[in-house]
Amino acid sequence: MNKPYVAILFGNCLTKYNQALFSLLSPVWAVSFFKGGNSLDNLIFTYSFFIVDWIARPLGAFFWGWLADYYGIPKALLSSFLGVTIATICLGIFPLFCLSNGLAFTLMFIIRLLYSFSATGETTNGAIFLLKQSSAYQSNWISSLYDISSTMGSLLAAIMMLIFHWNGYLKHQWNGLFYFSSILCGIGLLLRLHIPAETIVQKNTTIAIPFKALLYHHWTKLLALMAASGFSHATYTFSFVLIQGYIPLVVTTISYQRLLQINIILICLDVILLPILARCANIWGHRYQMLGATIITILSMPILFYLMEQATTTSIFCCRIWIMLLGVAFSCTYHAWAHSLLPIDSQYRLSALGYTLGSRFIGMPILVIGPWLFQKTFLVGAPLLYLGATAVMAAIALYSTKA
Repeated sequence: MNKPYVAILFGNCLTKYNQALFSLLSPVWAVSFFKGGNSLDNLIFTYSFFIVDWIARPLGAFFWGWLADYYGIPKALLSSFLGVTIATICLGIFPLFCLSNGLAFTLMFIIRLLYSFSATGETTNGAIFLLKQSSAYQSNWISSLYDISSTMGSLLAAIMMLIFHWNGYLKHQWNGLFYFSSILCGIGLLLRLHIPAETIVQKNTTIAIPFKALLYHHWTKLLALMAASGFSHATYTFSFVLIQGYIPLVVTTISYQRLLQINIILICLDVILLPILARCANIWGHRYQMLGATIITILSMPILFYLMEQATTTSIFCCRIWIMLLGVAFSCTYHAWAHSLLPIDSQYRLSALGYTLGSRFIGMPILVIGPWLFQKTFLVGAPLLYLGATAVMAAIALYSTKA
């Protein structure tokens, strides 16, 4: 594997590490930033903090996609990772100068804004760059490889969280998780700086289409990307993020530490399954595999709902592992499918914008809507209603769009 591949996969891994920490630390921040009140209300309010993504990521998608399409991918990838590094360093020193919870929340909002804006440039630009270097036959493997680097970041975050939890550092010294990341980000930035320019795809030889014309000609493809990325993100968020904070509050017999341990098992399984299911996509095509995953998800809803209502460690684990399996089957070939769907002169903008809008406005809201549905219905499986709706949207988009 050549140096540009290592630099991009390493950077993507660190970006997902930080992103996973934001999610996994939410129950800790719910206690630190919001005193008193109902625990579930505090968690919902903390998850609502992710609304900053709805502002920063669409802006970042437009900016980094525009920069890559007009001025070349090298500038876009280097600049976006620089922003990620700065935000990570700020999170490392964050508790040292916080005077009050109100100030802490305000500073966190600003740092999160910078991080979300910058991380958007990593999410899809890196994947498109790698796919441009590979053949059509390799595209599913490259797509899964990029997702493996993302999953390794999540795995590292889960392991570090568990170590901090075991040693009693999590409540007051969580910033150490970002100290560790800051060091790795410095290494990643050096790797990006030393990539020889000639080994990277340079500025497109074709003239990039103006954004207004781009939307006019390709709005259906943009909607398809949004629906697909929304479902992909919803399955991941449900399995690895929502369950982690939601279940201990509504099912008191299942502990936070136990769910962290299960998280690590599931993420390891995720890494194993990604290349296997990518190989399957080479056999019957990425579109059919993604469509099959959505249909099976919809048909599985009654069984999943039953498992959630049993509210035992085993039933919750079975529900999570099934949703994770379907999510991996869908997501492992998402980038390859998106790459084959989009015009070459505007791939960075459309890919970044579609993925960002879908993941933020369709996938991420399950964090807030899921617990809210429980409050209205008192059904432990209530978040599955939203997950099923995202599966229906993705199935319709895939059925109506041919790459």
